[in-house]
Amino acid sequence: MWTVQCIEEISRRNCAVCLEDLHTSRSNAHIPPCGHLIHRTCMEQCAQTGNYYCPTCAESLFDMKQARKILDQEVANTPMPDEYKDYHVAILCRDCHQENKVLFHVIGLKCPKCGSYNTCRSGERYETNNVTPQIQRQMSDVV
Repeated sequence: MWTVQCIEEISRRNCAVCLEDLHTSRSNAHIPPCGHLIHRTCMEQCAQTGNYYCPTCAESLFDMKQARKILDQEVANTPMPDEYKDYHVAILCRDCHQENKVLFHVIGLKCPKCGSYNTCRSGERYETNNVTPQIQRQMSDVV
């Protein structure tokens, strides 16, 4: 869920990466889909280090469709062991802000609403019949 904010108001803040005042900065600024203004060079540095998410709100800075296709392929090519096949976890999607219950996969947890892998585990736990108590304890430690 992307929001549009008044650019004048946004520019009166500091860059979330370098903390320089954006309004008086001589560097070009970029407005990612989430609306948090950051320097273009700071955004490029984030991408070079593998950080593709807004440092303020954690929404994706870029169109991640190609990365999602690659992750979908990796998930399809990496079957989970039998003891994990029916293990469901609660997630929060950082892109669409929806909470969902999904099957756990070591590669990533895909949001069923928007298809994003920009998700995190939420606090809710789910029990399944095939998962041993030991595995449930191990999975509760996975973030």
